[in-house]
Amino acid sequence: MNTELLARRKVKHERALRRAKNEKERSKAQRELQELVPHIIRLTFEEKLAYNKEVRRLLAKKLGIPKKGARK
Repeated sequence: MNTELLARRKVKHERALRRAKNEKERSKAQRELQELVPHIIRLTFEEKLAYNKEVRRLLAKKLGIPKKGARK
């Protein structure tokens, strides 16, 4: 599976997990995250680096977390 697609799905489901209002929503988001794990494990080293970089970029964009080394 494409690293960018994996990263987007991971961030999407992590946000859903944070926003979950009840146990049903929470368990659905956790199940979706668990379904991504085998795909993440199968990534090669270079793909894993690209995946982690994309996850950090998306989290910075979605959650307003400053990028590494950014000024305050």
